[in-house]
Amino acid sequence: MDETPLHIAARIGDHAIVSEIMKYVPAVNQAGSASVLETLFGMRDIEGNTPLHNVVTKKHKRVIRILVEKDSALSSYINKAYQTPLSIAIDVRLNDIACFIIDKSSESLNATRLPDELTLLHFFVMRQNYGEPTDLSKSMQFLQFIDIMVKILGTNKDLINRLDWHQRNPLHYAAASEASKQLAYKRDCNGATPLHLAAENGELKVLKLLINKYPDAIEIRDNSDRSILHVAAKHGNWNIVSFILKSPEMENLINLVDRNGNTSLHLAAMGLHSDVVFTLSRHKSVNIRAKNRSARNNTTLEIDEMTRADVTEVQKHLTLKALKTAYAKRALSAEELQQKRQVSKEEGEKGKEMAQTLLVMATLIATFLFTAAFTIPGGFKSDGLDEGTTTLLHRASFQAHL
Repeated sequence: MDETPLHIAARIGDHAIVSEIMKYVPAVNQAGSASVLETLFGMRDIEGNTPLHNVVTKKHKRVIRILVEKDSALSSYINKAYQTPLSIAIDVRLNDIACFIIDKSSESLNATRLPDELTLLHFFVMRQNYGEPTDLSKSMQFLQFIDIMVKILGTNKDLINRLDWHQRNPLHYAAASEASKQLAYKRDCNGATPLHLAAENGELKVLKLLINKYPDAIEIRDNSDRSILHVAAKHGNWNIVSFILKSPEMENLINLVDRNGNTSLHLAAMGLHSDVVFTLSRHKSVNIRAKNRSARNNTTLEIDEMTRADVTEVQKHLTLKALKTAYAKRALSAEELQQKRQVSKEEGEKGKEMAQTLLVMATLIATFLFTAAFTIPGGFKSDGLDEGTTTLLHRASFQAHL
C-alpha cells in the first residue's frame, strides 16, 4: 500500500510512536526548502493519502494536533478522492478539529474545489444537513455547527459568495437546512444575521425564503443598529431595496436610523448608488430631508454635494440629480412648514423692530435740522435802540448765510 511507518502509526492513533518518529527527523526549516520531515509527512499511499489524511479519517485527535502543529501545510494536501484533511474532518464531523486546522492553516480553506464546484463551506453546510447522525444532542450539534461557520467566514468571508455548478452559494443550502430556524436569528461577530448577509450580497431568493419562514427576523439589527434595508442600501443592492419597499410588513424599516443617525437613503447616497437613491427618494414614505447625527447634521443632498468622486463623477452626478428632482417634487412636511413659518415670523418681528428704530432716528434728524434752520447765528441784542435785532446783521458772512 506504499505506507510508511508514520502512516501506520497515525492510522492506529499511537501518539507515542508518532512522537518518537518525529524526534529523529529535523523540523521544516523556515526558508521553505524540502526537508526530511517535510518529505516524510508528504509521502502518500496508493490512495494519495498522507499520514494526516489517515489520522483524521480515524478521528485520533491527539495525533492530529501533533502533526498539524509540526507542519500546518499538510492540511492542504489533496488525495486522489479530492479530499484534504480539513474536508475529511468536516465529513466525519470533527468540528473542533476543523476549527483547529483552520486556525493553523487558513490556506486550507482554498485548497479544495470539490465536485460540482462546491467549496468547503458548501460541503460543510450540506454535510451538517444530510450527514449521518451523531451521538451528540441536537443542541450541541448546532452549537458546534455555528462555531465552525463563524470560524470559516471569519477566515475567508468571500466563500459566502462562491457559486457551485447549480449557481447556488452556501446561503442557499443553509436556508433550506433543518437548522435554518436557529440560523435565521444567529448573529456573527458584527451582529449580522443570515438575512443581513443575504441583503449584503444581493441574494434575493435566499432573503425571500428566510423571510417567508421567519418573518420576525426582519426586525433584527446588527451591532451598528442597521436593518437589512440599511445593509442592502449601503452595498447598492437595488433588487433587495426594491423588494423591501414593496413589502407592507417591512414599511417600518424605511426611515429607521443606525447608530450614527443615518437612514438607508443616507447610506445609499454615501456610496453614490444612484439607482438605489432614485428608488428610495421616490418612495412616498421615505423622509428625503432627514438629517443624520454628524457634526453638521447633514441631509442626503448635503452629503452628496460634499462627497469627492474623482473616479465616479458620473455616479455622483446621477445621484445628485435624483435627489434634487425628488426635493423639487416633494412638498414640505408639516414639521418643515411649521419651522418655515416660525422663521418667517421671527424675521417679520425683526423687520418691525428695525422699522421703528429707523423712524425714531428719522424724527431725531428732522428735529435737529428744523432747529438748526431757525436758529439765528450770534443771537439777538437785548437793549438799546436795536433791541431784538441780530448782533451779526451788518457782517458779510451773515448776509451770505441768509
